[in-house]
Amino acid sequence: MNSNNSPHATPDIGALFVTFEMNQNLLRNVQSFSDTFTGQPALVIDNSSAQYKHTNPLEKSLHSVNSAARYINHTVNSRFAAYNQIRNLAATRYVVFRTDDDTFDERALASMLDQADIKTFAVTPHLFNGEKQWGTGYQHPLEAVIFERRFLLSLLPFSDKEGGDWDLLRRAFEIAEPEMIDIPVLEKVPHGRPGATS
Repeated sequence: MNSNNSPHATPDIGALFVTFEMNQNLLRNVQSFSDTFTGQPALVIDNSSAQYKHTNPLEKSLHSVNSAARYINHTVNSRFAAYNQIRNLAATRYVVFRTDDDTFDERALASMLDQADIKTFAVTPHLFNGEKQWGTGYQHPLEAVIFERRFLLSLLPFSDKEGGDWDLLRRAFEIAEPEMIDIPVLEKVPHGRPGATS
């Protein structure tokens, strides 16, 4: 992996992507990450139904976007079980989580990491309907958080129940004080996934 000491080095970061029947959106987000963080690992957990996977195979398309991306055919449609696959992501200094229905300004993240030295975790605002918003307390979108890998691994596993992401973030806030970095990376879509596309 690349060092984060040089101002022109690719930040040492990996991403875990979770998808459910939105291949084109997922590929767009992997492409954005891969274009920005050249050579950095991406792990894609496919929670889609068996029928969708059969009619819309993702792995070949994924490797045309990022030949180094690792694909996991996940048989359980559980976001939190998918998040627990983070141990299968190649070791990097930083880790982020990505979805298939939101959009991400990965260049803003790269610029942020060029300046930051995150010891445990950092929280950023997110955009919603074009407005910048912060979560309250520990209740932030998981995709708006940058984790130092060892710190994240110490918090696992995610609970496989509603609010499992906030439960993990609550533990993180109890252990360490996050860096608050006022640069949005995540643009959230309203709750309720838009129509799935192949």
